[in-house]
Amino acid sequence: NQPIAVALLNAMHYQRPQIVSSALCVMLLLTASGGILVFLCSKRYAVVLLLAVCLPYSCTQYEQTPLENISVIGSAGLSNGHFVTPRAMDSNDDVIVVIDKSGKLQIFNHAGEFISAIELELSGTGYPTGLSLDETGNIWIADTHQNRVLVVSQEGEEILSFGEYGTGEGQFLYPTDIAFGKQDEVYVSEYGGNDRISVFDTEGNYIRTIGAYSSELVSFRRPQSVVVDTDGLLYVADAGNHRVVVLTPMGEVVEIISDVGRGSTQLLYPYGILLDTPSTILVCEFGNNRLHQFSRSGESLGTWGSAGSDVGFLRTPWGIAKSGDGIVVADTGNNRLQVLPYMMNK
Repeated sequence: NQPIAVALLNAMHYQRPQIVSSALCVMLLLTASGGILVFLCSKRYAVVLLLAVCLPYSCTQYEQTPLENISVIGSAGLSNGHFVTPRAMDSNDDVIVVIDKSGKLQIFNHAGEFISAIELELSGTGYPTGLSLDETGNIWIADTHQNRVLVVSQEGEEILSFGEYGTGEGQFLYPTDIAFGKQDEVYVSEYGGNDRISVFDTEGNYIRTIGAYSSELVSFRRPQSVVVDTDGLLYVADAGNHRVVVLTPMGEVVEIISDVGRGSTQLLYPYGILLDTPSTILVCEFGNNRLHQFSRSGESLGTWGSAGSDVGFLRTPWGIAKSGDGIVVADTGNNRLQVLPYMMNK
């Protein structure tokens, strides 16, 4: 069971109006009851009551801490070098690859210079939310609303496609991300009812499932992204549960980093994960508009960034990747990428 606040956050985030409306009705009733109580009280007690209710909110302040030494790639627009809600992103030593909600795949160098674009033939109801570059530079796309994995070269040539709509083995509802493990295994996360990680070989043949609802080991609520470390451990951004789950390749839980909220050590809709050092991970928080570093054992080490549209601020960031000696963030709500030097704990 979820706390009421978490359940309401999820309902708002995933646009479930019936749940949100019911909760708002309850809150309105409580507010009206409080107003009647204040009215019935004497003036002296009414003032005390109002101060008790209002002061905590008036004193609450959120520190605005922009990222520093930023360079920006792109801005809002449909032409090459611009974005419409960039979400799927990855990088290697040579390039940064991004897909936005217009269905355009764009490739940049690490200086932020536009190289090329590919117009993907994707679903009109939605577009990819995740992609990964393999060792050869091919682009593995979590083609979310086509219920498949699509592999293309950087020139746009289709290499492989697998998966179809469904809840069975090897099928997808909404695949969100892709990661590569040992023994040529490919991990595909998905949400929308399946909320699991399916494991395939590099030819697209199904092997096993991690985290289905029937699993006794772990269950997910929108596993948005997944990465694999050098030991073969999986790090899953379990966004709807506001946590990061560390697993063995067979799905056994090693560590859970979980504390929902807006505090300095908490998580709110973690959407992206970067294994930034051998001993730490860097989490991109969609809900808190910031980057959050943890030790591999789950200790919070610091946060960077806050909400805003100016350079150095973030709005619903979706992904994070390496860029040379620095970091590139998909600043999704601001229709841009932001590149920053590595400033976290090493």
